[in-house]
Formats: sequence, C-alpha cells, structure tokens
Amino acid sequence: MTLNYRIAILLFALFVYLPAKAIMKIDTTPKRMIMPVNRMSYPTNDFLIYFKEGIVQLKQDSFEKGSRLLLTAVQHAESLKKIYRAFPYFGLELFDLIKDINSGLLSPEEKKLGFSFLKLTLTQEIPPNEKLLAAEFKHAPNTIFTRRLKIYVLSMSNSPKTGRELDELLKDKPLLITANLLKAEYLYEEEKYEESIHLCDKIIKLSPEYAYAYHLRGKNFSGSNESKKAIADFKEAIRLFPEEDETYYDLANVQVETDNYRDAIDNFYKIKRVNSNYILYRYNLARCYNGLNMRDSALYHIDKYILLYPDNSYGYNIKGDIYYAKEDYTTAIEIYTHAISLNPTKASLYEDRGDAYYYDKKYENAISDFKKSVSLDKHRAYTTDRIGDCYYQLNAFDKAIPYHQKAIGIDSSYKYAYVSLNMVYNRTGNYLAAIANAKKAIQIDSTYSSAYGDLGWTYYLTGNFDACIEYSYKAIRYDETATYAMFNIGLATLCKGNFEKAKEIYSYYVTRCKEKDYNISAGAFEDLNDLIKKGKFVTEARYILDHIFEAK
Repeated sequence: MTLNYRIAILLFALFVYLPAKAIMKIDTTPKRMIMPVNRMSYPTNDFLIYFKEGIVQLKQDSFEKGSRLLLTAVQHAESLKKIYRAFPYFGLELFDLIKDINSGLLSPEEKKLGFSFLKLTLTQEIPPNEKLLAAEFKHAPNTIFTRRLKIYVLSMSNSPKTGRELDELLKDKPLLITANLLKAEYLYEEEKYEESIHLCDKIIKLSPEYAYAYHLRGKNFSGSNESKKAIADFKEAIRLFPEEDETYYDLANVQVETDNYRDAIDNFYKIKRVNSNYILYRYNLARCYNGLNMRDSALYHIDKYILLYPDNSYGYNIKGDIYYAKEDYTTAIEIYTHAISLNPTKASLYEDRGDAYYYDKKYENAISDFKKSVSLDKHRAYTTDRIGDCYYQLNAFDKAIPYHQKAIGIDSSYKYAYVSLNMVYNRTGNYLAAIANAKKAIQIDSTYSSAYGDLGWTYYLTGNFDACIEYSYKAIRYDETATYAMFNIGLATLCKGNFEKAKEIYSYYVTRCKEKDYNISAGAFEDLNDLIKKGKFVTEARYILDHIFEAK
C-alpha cells in the first residue's frame, strides 16, 4: 500500500481527507482523467484549532493534554454527523484510536503505546513502523486495541505482516468495520474485485449510510467492468455525502468510459463547485468534448490547461488526440512529439504517435514508435499487435504473424490479435488458420461484429458462399454500420449464380447506406471489378456497378 506519509499528515492536519489514494492503482495511461485534489468543504475551524494544538502538545511530550485536544477535535468532527460517511480506513481508524486512547478503559501499557503512536504518527516526517514502537508493543497486552494499532502502523509502513495480522483480527472481530474496510481496500488494490465487493456488502449492511463503502464498492464494480452497478454506487455515495469530490470524479470517469460524455461533463462541473481549487477539470472537459466530436470546445479547454501546465505531457497528449480525431495526422504527430520531449519514457505517448503515423501511412515510422513503446512496457498487447498491422500494410506477412502471436502471448483474450491473424492468413492462403483465429475471436466475444464479418470473408475466399452469407448477416446484427458485410452478402449471392437476388440485396443496402449516411468502402467496388478481371459474372457485375452503385 503506497502512502506519501509527509503529504498524508499535512492533508490530515488541514482536514483534507486522507483518501483512498493510498490504495488506488497508479494510472499509467495519459488518456485517463486526472484526479482532483480532495478537499473538505465542511466548516472545520474548530476542528483545526484543536487538532493543530493537540499536535503541538504532542511535540512537547505533553501527551495527556495533546490527546485530549485531539479527542476534542474528533468530537467537533463527529458533531458534523455526516463527516464519518466519507472516511476511508486511515481516517476512520485514526479517529477511533484517538477515542480509545482517551476512553479511560486502557491499561497503562496500552495508553503509553497509544501516546507514542500519536506522537510518531502526527509529528514525524516519516511513517511510524513496528521497530520504532517495539518496546511499547513488547510491554502492552495483546488486546484488540493493541492489535488494531499494530495493524495501523504496519499498513502505513507497507509491512508484509499486515495481511496476516489483519486476518487474525477479523477472525476474532468479524464485525469490526475498520478491519473489514482495510481488507476491502487491500483486495481492491490487488484487483480482487469480487472479494472486495463481498466485504463492501458486509460493511454496508453494518453501516447503511457509510458513503465511502458505496464509493469503494463502486470502484470495484468499475474495475470489473460492471459500469451500471458502479454508477449506481457512486450516485448513492454522493447522495449520502455530496461534499466528496473524489466520488464525482470516479462517477465521471465511468461515464467517459461508457461514452456518456454529457453526464460526465456535468459531474466535472459539480467537482468544480464542490472544490473551487479543482483547476484540472479543463483537462477532463477537453477529453469529454473530444469524445462528443466537439473539437473546438475540446481545444479551448485543453489550451487553457496547457497554459497552466506547460510542462505537463498529458495536456499535449490530449491535444494530439483532438487533432488525431480530426484526421489531421501531421499536426497530431507534431504535438505528440512535443509530449514525448516532456516525458520521453512514457510508453503510451509513443503508441499514440505510432497510431498517427500508421493512419498517415508512414508505416516504418509507426513501427519504430510501436517498438519503442514495447521496449518501455513489454506488456502492451495492443502495441505489439499494431507492429503486426504495420507489417501487414507493407505486405511483410511473415514479419506480421509473430507480432500478432506475441500480442496473444501477452493477453490470450485480446480478440483483435486473432482477427489480425485471420487477415494475414487470408492473404497467405492459409484459410484453415484464418477460420480458426476468427472463431477464437468470436469465442472470446460472441458479439464481435468484425470477427463475424472477417470469418464470412474467409469463407467467401474458400468458395463457401452460404457460410459467407451466414456470418456476414451476423456481423450486421452486431453492427448495423458494417457495410463491408452488407456487400459481401450481395457478392456471395451473385457468385452463387442468383443475379436477381443479388441485385435486390445490392439495391437494398445501397439505399440503406444513403439513407443512414453510411460510408461505402472502396472494397465493395473492388470486389466486383475483381470478378470482371477474372472473367466471372462480367455482365452482372458491370450492371451492379453501373446501375446500382452508379459507378462508371
């Protein structure tokens, strides 16, 4: 569990939550929205006065007075009632330990341990560890209080003993909310989402108005790609504690990931209202407006962000994305290049510039960038697969195949690499391998339109026109814009010798494309011209080109 201790103590002293940043995975993707600085919007003057004075007394070894002042601070915080609803483990447990130390129910040894803990925790610039409190732990009885305090210290110092001690405590105190909470946070950090969700369910049952439990469960649902459940939990957390801007952020993030950009924009503005210091909202708004194809608005916000943070590569990365989306690849490449100059070890930046080079048909440059990205992060299935795509475009099929296979080796569920292999094997005439890879992609995702369409094309190449028609219809079922599949149906029907039916199919889909403003790819014409070149169905193919496509 990572924790910048000095910052954590400073934040706590200013009554900024010590939030779940301690257990959040580090984001390695610049496309992800930047996290707001979490700041409390409740009035906290009384709390701050007593909390700061308590720390001063602890520094002077006036433990009784210092701990009582801290207790008074906690009582002021509790008087705000809703405040506990947003505490993660570190905040909630620290307050409980302060109350226990002042309860009058501890033995002298426990109390001495508690005083030493408070001084180390709140006055030092390094996190406390078990060794610094070894003497106190040795003399204190092995009570629930001592064990809770020990777990707190172990967790703050990233000790591998934490998990074992925590599990033992939960055996004896299975309904202790803070212990369940820390376990749930650890499980979230380890991406064991289902187990963490189970504990969050338990915590919510014990404390139905505990907003942070809904928030944490929502993050677990988000991690397991259960977006609807995540959104519902984030909204409930906000209802219970609307002053917590991190929850708005996580809600907006899921909304962006599900292309619900307008609601995300609304939540980013809410963050700004809750936290006036949240300047980074412009970065996130730019990403949303780019997703809505509102490029001018996206550029407006990202330029504002770049003015504030001219040395931050993320701003230029998003600006490059905007020009990339406008298909202005030359400008996108220039901007990505500047982003790389600011952050030359960021793998995703080379990946993004590589994509721009790819669509600008500068395949050698793209290969260079993709290989650089992989050298920085060998676990990037997408980037590895893209190297294969570049070699495919260069007709270097023998070089393409190993990279697609490497991508599958990195992630066996990466469906796109199987489709890429299907395309390569189609070009090399290895149709059995092409069919097998397309079917593997479908096995991974039964709604994957492109896999059905590509499988249909493989069957066309083998002369199995009925199978081509069958799988092409399935492609359209899962993607109504799959125009290549539409015209493959007409092509296969023509090759079966049913010209009248083929005319009907071509006429229907041409009309549909015009009505829906779907783009008809050049392949629809090329396939008919290919028949003409081969001397097959020449009259019929010319008729379709001249009278249905109106292409002369």
